[in-house]
Amino acid sequence: MELTERLVLTQDQFDAFARLSGDDNPIHVDPGFAARTRFGRTVAHGMMLFGLLTAATARRLERPRELARQNLVFLAPTYAGDEHTLTIRIEETDPNRARVDASLHASDGTQTVSATASLGPASAQSDGTAVPRSEVDRYRGMTLGMQACRSRTFTHADVEQYSALVGEPPGRYLAAGVVPPPLLAATVSLLLGTDLPGRGTNWLKQSFQFSRTVQIGQDVLTTVEVVRFRPGKNLVNLASSISTSRGITAEGLSLVHTRDIARST
Repeated sequence: MELTERLVLTQDQFDAFARLSGDDNPIHVDPGFAARTRFGRTVAHGMMLFGLLTAATARRLERPRELARQNLVFLAPTYAGDEHTLTIRIEETDPNRARVDASLHASDGTQTVSATASLGPASAQSDGTAVPRSEVDRYRGMTLGMQACRSRTFTHADVEQYSALVGEPPGRYLAAGVVPPPLLAATVSLLLGTDLPGRGTNWLKQSFQFSRTVQIGQDVLTTVEVVRFRPGKNLVNLASSISTSRGITAEGLSLVHTRDIARST
């Protein structure tokens, strides 16, 4: 199954996702700041794009399936006002599982996002991703093992606003009382873009492995930890975990670019 959609994102959508997620990283919401970065203007939140991809997939599936794994690569900035083409290929491997390949292209042909996902029962099996040893143990005021964490409790209103913003089928998550995975993942975005590495961080790659769902109203604790520096390329790898009182619900690895962050050397 293959589908294509045309999308034109707006600054109002960026601002709305920032209010919903708490991720007010200025590369998304401050045109003056963004103009001084390598982007030149504001860019979409990676987790908002994640949400648009999953929502488009859900609208085409006859029955919903849980998201088990997601890999995202942000190849180029996705700007407001530009027309983009979203292409999604869905392969239903058995009655309970499916594989999704997705891409987003700007009107000039530039691919801005590449994504793969596994839908179906959650698996405890690792995706095999490993982070090589860090070149140094200190960089731009950060140290290996440095952590940031925040807690959040999502409400029915949060899920309703998210679903309207990305075009999720009406009531899909509300009926089950479940927090959508991209909204849950936005807690990682919040930490990366505002706390560690900090404001101005640019997300390049993200992997997630989801082990269980989170119910609306559950307390969620999200932690990110620095695991590798590559100063020559302005790159930092971080490990992330999202948990509730029931245990870990999602884990992942992030790769971010830090040239534009406001942090002391």
